[in-house]
Amino acid sequence: MPRSMARELENLLEEAYNVLKRSGRRVDIIEYPLRRRRAFDLVSNGRRNIFARIVYDAGNLSKEDANELRASAHAYGASPIVIAKYVYGYEAEDDVVYERHGLYVLGIEGLKQVARDGPLFILNSHGVYTVRINPRKLRRLREEKGMSLGELADKLGVSRKTVYEYERGAMSLSIDRAIKLFDIFGEEVFEPINVLETPREETYDLVEPDVKLEEMIINYLRKKGYKVVHLRRTPVDIIGYRRKGGTISVIVKHFISERKFLLKVNEAEKIVSLTGSQRIVVEDEKDLDHIERKD
Repeated sequence: MPRSMARELENLLEEAYNVLKRSGRRVDIIEYPLRRRRAFDLVSNGRRNIFARIVYDAGNLSKEDANELRASAHAYGASPIVIAKYVYGYEAEDDVVYERHGLYVLGIEGLKQVARDGPLFILNSHGVYTVRINPRKLRRLREEKGMSLGELADKLGVSRKTVYEYERGAMSLSIDRAIKLFDIFGEEVFEPINVLETPREETYDLVEPDVKLEEMIINYLRKKGYKVVHLRRTPVDIIGYRRKGGTISVIVKHFISERKFLLKVNEAEKIVSLTGSQRIVVEDEKDLDHIERKD
């Protein structure tokens, strides 16, 4: 990465940290793995915990990176978001939420809105701008104005069936039609984007273990009824989670120096502390007893 780009990325990370900090949240920067892509760079608590990845251009976010961010956030019950300077080469717009690999992407101004619980309405998915409608409010407001489906359709320049689909919640609006609808009913008719919604339940435990020790840990947790996430881009290697019984964060030493392992454990502790999970450090097979005692 060119130095100028690296400096911009560092500045974006600092800005995002300060935005979340000023909102009264506790925020930690995750600095492991070293010199490798991380699943997330910031963790923050609040009404919903946030795991945030900071990127220069969201268009370069890989599917593998996105999967680890979504998987780890889901396991910890946190909200995964991406903060970007650019999206496919264009500067991220202030009031727009983007989508990339099933994740919401924001510019720094969008993050400020989220931090102060402000609404964001415009979604850019695959280059198409849309606005979501609150179907019940649309129908109520239309009826309060004594307006038929056909009359509203004429004002919006669409068919009567399209307005019917709007009121069923089956369609979103283009920006042009959203402006027309705003002029008629105001902002109330739109549905804010829930940027901090919980990721959908998916099969996140398909990543194969890297070493025999990890395989033993994963098998043990599964036998105990945990769903398992195996990660390569965070200081936590394995997360075991279940509805009743809490969450376990397992840090495996692998083949790294004592200094790097200490850093890895310290960085993992930031996640453990924020999420309230149980930390288990495993250096070899004898440490598997620690999982038994924690369970």
